[in-house]
Amino acid sequence: LHADLAQLYARMDRWDLVERELDLALSREPSPERSAALHFFAGDAAERASAPERAITHYLAAASGGYHPAESLLAAERIAQRIGEREHRVKILQ
Repeated sequence: LHADLAQLYARMDRWDLVERELDLALSREPSPERSAALHFFAGDAAERASAPERAITHYLAAASGGYHPAESLLAAERIAQRIGEREHRVKILQ
């Protein structure tokens, strides 16, 4: 249900609501693989909602869960570099 609502909000360019619905979906998702995918999409939504720190956190969770790890880490690094977030850049490099 929450993932479906997130898709609807994405069509409306309401990225803050997309992220909120994906966070709700994450809180109820038992599958680690699906959680990693949801984190990836939540990272994209957070980035589009101008929430770079949350985007980085989601992308790192996606990478650690095995969902497109290279792409997830590159997205997190790109954002961290753009906002000058040294702490996140160190986590990404580890």
